[in-house]
Amino acid sequence: MQSGGVDLLRLTTSADTKCVAGDGSLHFNGPLLFDEVEFWLVRGAKTVDEAMGNVNLQIVDQFRDFKPDHTTDLTIAGSPAKRLVGPGHEADDGDAGAADVIVFKVGDHIFVACYHGENLDPSGQQWMLTLVQTAQMP
Repeated sequence: MQSGGVDLLRLTTSADTKCVAGDGSLHFNGPLLFDEVEFWLVRGAKTVDEAMGNVNLQIVDQFRDFKPDHTTDLTIAGSPAKRLVGPGHEADDGDAGAADVIVFKVGDHIFVACYHGENLDPSGQQWMLTLVQTAQMP
């Protein structure tokens, strides 16, 4: 991932995964039909805890009204991270759904990864976690 032409994040995935990069964002389409994961740079946040308060704003283009009802502590790239799972609504059609979100730090930057759908498929959730676990500084 780049922002302002500067490399910020490197993720590793299989060759059959498609990736579309934007400034401060990555969109992955995996090998299975409904495997889609979004990654965003959280601008201005210095800590995972600080970014946690803005998760809804960060994911609003994909998922709205996110109300996490389960939080797990993780370690990603040697730093503390948080995984949040809960209900909300899909941004494209307003359908009720669920999202799995990971807020993590790599180097001096905070990132959010999001997998969502009308239902969360465990294989899609695992795929997102596997992607996040490859996170490293470029």
